[in-house]
Amino acid sequence: MLDKLKTVFILMTILELATVTLVVVTPLRSFSGGTKGFYSLTNYNISFYDEPLKVDLFLYIRLLVIITTLAYALIQAIVIFTPFHKNSEVLLGVSFVSIFYYGILKGFETAALNELSRIPATLNMSTMAGKVIFPTTTISTGFGEIITAMLPFIIITRTAIAFILYLFLPKQIIKKSKKPQKRKIKRSKKKS
Repeated sequence: MLDKLKTVFILMTILELATVTLVVVTPLRSFSGGTKGFYSLTNYNISFYDEPLKVDLFLYIRLLVIITTLAYALIQAIVIFTPFHKNSEVLLGVSFVSIFYYGILKGFETAALNELSRIPATLNMSTMAGKVIFPTTTISTGFGEIITAMLPFIIITRTAIAFILYLFLPKQIIKKSKKPQKRKIKRSKKKS
């Protein structure tokens, strides 16, 4: 039973890594009309009348997402492909790392979506020469945002499995080896 749970834990970890990769790479938003392009956490290409938009926040988010995702994936891979997966404390700790990482990822996503919300769907301006009407922009929710909604369920399920393994797997106790003690030899006193 516990071996099956370990296998399910490893499969859930692989599923989580694949989902995180899709969340990070696929677009959160796509634009068509006056504003064209897409935005994902690791890449973006947005243009307004064929003039590319450069946003420093997006570059900053991309850098931090790449660094944190690589560190997260490395930790997960170490646990899967090394003997660490035999230790229930490590499995539980790695599950908590996933919860922490999801919070960071969601924060980056929220910051990016707040910045993207500044792109208007319709833009009309009044000038001294008259009213200027720009073409409307259609803003679509991308696949990345839909997949992000699945990630907490995967993380919670994996954490529950790790908790069950933590409760029922035998703990690895490291016994201190006893050092051989020096024997004191009692010498008898000779009568002279």
